[in-house]
Order: sequence, then structure tokens, then C-alpha cells
Amino acid sequence: MNGFVEQNAISNRIEKLRTLWAEATKDKSKFVFRWYVKGDEARLIQGWYTLEGSEHGIFPELFLRFDSNMLRYEEYASNLVAELTEKFEVDKEECAAAGINISFVPNPESNSNKRSLLPLYFSDNLEKFADALPDFKENVYVLLYPGDLQNTATAYKQWIFDLVENSTFKRLKLVLLDTDEFPMFEQVTKSFPKICTTLQPDLKMDEAMRQMASAGNPAAPEVQFRKLFVQISQAAAEKKYDEMERLAGQAMHIAELAGWTHMKIAILFTVASAYFSANKTNDCLTRYNEALKIAEDAIDKGDQDIAPILLIQCHAFLGSVYVQAKNYPLACEHYKIQAEKALERKDFFSAMEAFRLKGYCEQQSKIFPQAWESYRQSIDSARNMDEAIRKNSTLPFVGQALYELAEKLAKPQPERVRIGEEMTELVGNDWQEKLITAKSHS
Repeated sequence: MNGFVEQNAISNRIEKLRTLWAEATKDKSKFVFRWYVKGDEARLIQGWYTLEGSEHGIFPELFLRFDSNMLRYEEYASNLVAELTEKFEVDKEECAAAGINISFVPNPESNSNKRSLLPLYFSDNLEKFADALPDFKENVYVLLYPGDLQNTATAYKQWIFDLVENSTFKRLKLVLLDTDEFPMFEQVTKSFPKICTTLQPDLKMDEAMRQMASAGNPAAPEVQFRKLFVQISQAAAEKKYDEMERLAGQAMHIAELAGWTHMKIAILFTVASAYFSANKTNDCLTRYNEALKIAEDAIDKGDQDIAPILLIQCHAFLGSVYVQAKNYPLACEHYKIQAEKALERKDFFSAMEAFRLKGYCEQQSKIFPQAWESYRQSIDSARNMDEAIRKNSTLPFVGQALYELAEKLAKPQPERVRIGEEMTELVGNDWQEKLITAKSHS
């Protein structure tokens, strides 16, 4: 019964998406299809798209998804063509075994000096790839969803705009995924209404979550807890704080009896986050401190796997609450502990962020020498990070802050030059451009 209810809740919504899609794609003049959904619907849209790209899809067209990181606008088209070639190489052997011979070699890269034309290197090669598929006359739908989207949103939006503006669409059809929380493509659809259309499914995912959370034996603790967790999240979203606390109490009781330490912390994080968004500082601090105590107790009892990670998160969250309250000394204390604990676990990303935010708090408190040292420690931690993550991190803010402090502390010119050199080494020549991009969606 459990599996049936979950399957029914999702399959009904998949069918709704398919109906909407079939209707929208009847219009042969449309080449850009923008899904505009609520935040909790985005994952299902991605799941539906993956389904249609598999052997279980019902549409005859080809559905391709590309996950290449953007990193830099100028390199994105090349990254996508490389990913396309990789997909082709994987499938070529299977096709050959089935007697299907595909001949596809990407075009050479364009020598165009016009930046806005660079996306055409991908679209032209995609059209060429579609033509290379023997006996396949359908369109090719493409969803571009870079893994580093959170850090490259501004460049990504511009790249998509340039692609739509300059491409001569034939069999390539572009699929865009937009949410009401973070819309990116409204300008695209407004600028090119003749070839763009927007789909708004209204999937009522809150109802689906309630159905799935209620699936199974109603007396089972995991079913009761799952249902309560969904209700807590919904009460928080609706700002029904008394109801949220009542439900949280019930969920905490179940988690306590079942010995689910991590789930207790998850509940407290959810409640605290709701209070944080509502600027209810005291209530927020109370819940995060309760979570911190549970994590500390779990570590004392021998949990060296998950509890230390949750403890680091607790200090990070508490630091952010104190920053919001402009209590920089207390925020500093938590970021200091976060950094220490993160280094113990060799979590250099968390350590870099903690030292950066500690430096920010010290800078706000006008303790400039200490702020300088904290920012230097942030850079030291960043040196141990994965290069791809580091290049798309908040490290440029550290460079900017060090420039400001160098002025206040009257640092010698060689030390000021060193800041720029380090940022270029660790982030790239465009580190200041990335700073502007980060500000635009921070």
C-alpha cells in the first residue's frame, strides 16, 4: 500500500506534465519551452524530464540534459560540446552493435570575437548531431542545468539569452526551468515571444507530500514522524508558529523514543530557520542552541560520523543569527569554533567560510588586525579546497576585504600586490568579475 500511494501521488502529476507538454509542443513555431514552477515542484520537473529521456518516455523526440559547469561564459559552449561528444561516444558502441552507424564529428570552435555569438558553437553542433542520427527526424529537446548554477546565475542567464537571440533554431528546442523563488528567464520569454512559451503546471506538491507522508502503517513511528515533518514545514511556511511548535513537540517525542538523534536536530533546524526568516532572534537562538546541545551529547556518546558535521552546522547557523542581530562578538565565537572543528575534519570549505565570516565580524567591530589574520586563515584554508569549488566560492570577498584592510592598516605596497596575486592564483584572473556576480545573487 505504501508504494502504491507514493506511486499514485507522483504518477498523477507526471501525467499532468505530459498533458501540458503535449499541448504546448503542438505549436511548431515554438522553440523555447520555459517551465515556471514553485520551488517544491522543480525536482519533479527534472525527474519527469529524465524519465522522458529514458526508455520509459512516451514522446518520440530526444530529451537531452547537460550538467556541465559553466565556470566561465566563454568556455560554456565548449564544455557542452565536450559533454555532447562524450554522450555520443558512450552510445555509439551500442548503436554499432545494433547495426546503426552514426557519424558525428564536432565543428571546429568559432573564431568570432563577438562574445554573444559564442553559444552558437553549441547550438550548431547540436543541430549537426541531430542530422547525424540515421532515420531520426524528430526534434531534440535540451535542458542545460549547470552544476555550479548557484555561483554562475548571472552569466548563465546572459548565455541563455544570447543563445536564444542568435540561434537559428531548426531541430534544437530549448527547455528552461524557472522557479517563482528565483526566476531567471522572464526577460527571454518577453524579448522573444514568437518562439517562447511558458508552462505553469501547479502540481500542488504539498498535497503530494501529505499523501506520501501518510503512506504505510499509520501506527508506525516512521510514518507518524514523516507526516509530522511535512506538517511542520508547511506550518513554518504559513507562519503558523504555535502550530509549528505543537507539531515539532510531537515529532521530537517520536524521535526521542526511537533514538533518532539526527532527526531531532533536523526538526530543530527547521523550526529555527522559520524563526530566523521572521527575525524572531530569541526563539531562533533557543532552537539552534538545543540542536547544539544534542549534537555535543551525541559526540560524547561516541558518534564521530554525523554528529560532528551537525555540530559544525550548528555553530555556522548560530553565527549567522548573531550577525543578523549585529552581535558580532558572539558571532565571532561561533565562527571560531566552526573553523576549528572544520579543520579537525579536513572540511576546508567550511573552515574557509568560518574564517571569512569571523574576519567580517571583526572588521565590523573595528578590530582590524584580528580581521586581517582571520582573512589570511581563510585563504590558507582555501588552498586545500578542491580547485573547482574554490574558483566558484566566496573567496573573492576575502580579497576585497583584505584590500580594504590593507588601506586601514597601512600595509606596504608589496603586501597589497600580493593580495591580487593570491586571488588570481586561487580564483582566476576574473576574480573581481566573480565578486560582482556573487553580489548579484547573494
